Amino acid sequence: MNVKLPISNAVLLLDGKLPVQKVYLQLKPLADKAQLVLAEPQTGAGYHQWKIPGNGWVPFTKVEEAKKAEYATVYKQRRETLWNAMQGSAIKKTITTVPSDDFIFFRHVDGQLQVALAAWAYRYPDQSVGSEMEGWEYKADLQNVNVGFEWGGQLLPKMNFRLANYPRTTDKDGFLRLDKPVPVGTVIPVKTIDGRSFQVNVEKGKDDYIFDLTKRMRVEVVTTLDGVPVAGRHCVIHFNGNDYPVVTDEQGRTELEVPLKPDEAGDVSALQPVCRVTSEDKQAEKTPTGEGCVVTFELNWVSPPPPEEPKKPEEPKKPEEPKKPEEPKKPEEPEKPEKPKKPEEPKEPEDVLEPPKMVKIRLLDYGGCPLPDLPFVLFTKKKGELQLRTDADGCCEVQQDWLTNNEKMKVKFEITPEYRQTHDIHDGKTKKK
Repeated sequence: MNVKLPISNAVLLLDGKLPVQKVYLQLKPLADKAQLVLAEPQTGAGYHQWKIPGNGWVPFTKVEEAKKAEYATVYKQRRETLWNAMQGSAIKKTITTVPSDDFIFFRHVDGQLQVALAAWAYRYPDQSVGSEMEGWEYKADLQNVNVGFEWGGQLLPKMNFRLANYPRTTDKDGFLRLDKPVPVGTVIPVKTIDGRSFQVNVEKGKDDYIFDLTKRMRVEVVTTLDGVPVAGRHCVIHFNGNDYPVVTDEQGRTELEVPLKPDEAGDVSALQPVCRVTSEDKQAEKTPTGEGCVVTFELNWVSPPPPEEPKKPEEPKKPEEPKKPEEPKKPEEPEKPEKPKKPEEPKEPEDVLEPPKMVKIRLLDYGGCPLPDLPFVLFTKKKGELQLRTDADGCCEVQQDWLTNNEKMKVKFEITPEYRQTHDIHDGKTKKK
């Protein structure tokens, strides 16, 4: 966009010894940092000309009345930012002097207000320097602005992001507080390090603008008693230092969306803690894999056997009747010789069930010491993933027929901070030689 002004209608306020083009090149970087566009001066035949990049610019005199206070306040703030950058310069206020408000332009790009100056350091020869805008600068409603990000309902401290394309960081309490109030109605773009975009729409009476970055997993719990679903079973999901009570429905199921552990950039941490569910005398553990994963637990109970019925008391024995006198025995007849028995056929040996052969697995730390009572996962070709736990000696036995011949053992386990607090961990790398 080009802005023209007849030479006879403009008076340069700079010393004639200072080339305007050279002044422009020196001031442009400072103006850019102040978010103020200085139009580039160009040579014209019989007129002055300035080039403003892009289109859609509107002079202040044609801005809607409802927006003039906001625009005037934004321009005042950016003009003062440029003056502060030119601290000590005798021409800092001369640079932002224009013949009239017709040479101060505004437009919105990606929700952000841009301001441009044409005919800067010039005035009309027959008019005193003045501006309608000055009457609007203090009419805008101003609002303090605090920006924060939350994860699972908690503000994230020391969170890096970009505000209006400038790098910013939240404080220890999770808020970035802007140094100056902002005109109501201002739109400020916000972007996280991983590229998620938001915007602050400044509202009257609202200080805090919080954006939710939470990413979650789904935890499912299934409970049965003797294979039948149990309704109304109270369970507790433990994850990342938080406890979430849940109750099963008529199908013996319950599920809950649980926030994963975040990293410093406000995204999902690559290393997630163990998720554990407990209910009465049962518990189970699994490690989530990341955003959107589903972690399912099955808790199964078996009813105790019914108590044995008490035995009935024995009835008293009847008194024995007196024995009759024995009759004299008849003389025994001689025994007949027994017939020779046929030789018995040899019996086939009965099948004997032998106990299954077992394979012992032992987990050791770097110091060669056993890891007792540690949950781990054994990966097998036949049985898939097996959830196991070592005994007090760091050992665990599995049936040999669960493994294939010459199968290489693959295990996965995690030494959690809770485990370290209750067990000694030896690091072989730190042993004295």
